[in-house]
Amino acid sequence: MALVTALRRLGTAEASYQRGVVLTVATAIAWSATGLIFRYVEDASAWQVLFFRAFALTLGLGVALALHHRRGTARAIVSVGWAGLVAAVFLALGSVFFIFAINHTTIANVAFLTSSTPFLAAVAAWLVLRERVGRATWIAILVTMIGLAVMVAEGFAVGSLFGNLMALGGALVSAGYTVALRYGRRADLSPCVFLSALVTMAIAAPFVGAFEISTHDLALCALQGIIISAVCNVVYTFCARWVPAAQLTLLSLLESVLSPTWVWLLLGEVPTTRTLVGGLIVLVAVAGQAIVALRPGDAVGR
Repeated sequence: MALVTALRRLGTAEASYQRGVVLTVATAIAWSATGLIFRYVEDASAWQVLFFRAFALTLGLGVALALHHRRGTARAIVSVGWAGLVAAVFLALGSVFFIFAINHTTIANVAFLTSSTPFLAAVAAWLVLRERVGRATWIAILVTMIGLAVMVAEGFAVGSLFGNLMALGGALVSAGYTVALRYGRRADLSPCVFLSALVTMAIAAPFVGAFEISTHDLALCALQGIIISAVCNVVYTFCARWVPAAQLTLLSLLESVLSPTWVWLLLGEVPTTRTLVGGLIVLVAVAGQAIVALRPGDAVGR
């Protein structure tokens, strides 16, 4: 894959770190369209969306892997090791949690309840990887948690309990996914995105029922699976090589601010006042962390 080759040639550690920050922000912006895309799904059930999105991702990324690795494709997939396999399972579970969350609560609730991800990732990375979290990152996490508290105070009354619990479950597995990527960062873990699609299909297949789906809904699943999920998650696996887990998840929260904004502007799904205030607090924390992260110096100590 040309994308993978380009990502491997980013130069010095400091330059790679800074580019990793920029790519993480860009990935978060692209991810933010996911909720909007699935709001346009007409008839497909949650299980159908999960299955066909994963099916599209499998085809798209499978072809890309085969073109890039040729006869070494199977070896490249196996080489992700246990870290890649764990990351794949977490990513697959994250897809399940996300789809059911957006089907049972507002996009704003889903987006902002995942604001707990950086805190969970920071704790997990410290416990598993002994990865030090800098003072600036802890401050940004604290500000983010304040924003989360503002939203949760009203958010649970707006959406269903099940939807909110799914969103929080998504935050937990997202943290696990990021830590798994950091654990195996010395290897090329991009094939774990392909494996995650296979796991998602295995989970969804028994519950799909009818495999008939409209062309409209299939096109949306393909758009999200091939363009957004495949490309963004491959880029994210490389960002995890250069950016510490707490910062990585914190910068990704830009998605949480933009996702309900698109739905609000284009579909009229209006967030509550507290949701907007909390989202603004999260945005300030993410912007501050991004500014600090892009300064020259020791990346890990920030």
